[in-house]
Amino acid sequence: IDIYYANEYDNSLEKIDKIILYNNNWENIDDVYYYKGLNYYSLEDREKALDSFNNVIGNFQESNYYKSSEDYINIINNIENNNETD
Repeated sequence: IDIYYANEYDNSLEKIDKIILYNNNWENIDDVYYYKGLNYYSLEDREKALDSFNNVIGNFQESNYYKSSEDYINIINNIENNNETD
């Protein structure tokens, strides 16, 4: 998480992928998927960001990041819709 806030998105994604690989049953894994989405969103990779946020929505309904993930999904969809009409 600190790496994300330091704007080291690629480095953060590497660490996130390792956490998911080795600790997928960790009780806070929803946090990891949420921050994965934030990293991809910051890198303007909206497709991968959507995948991560949808993972939170689909698998972690009790997550503290559920609502925020929904918000990011809506933002990304609005961006995509605006790009289609331009």
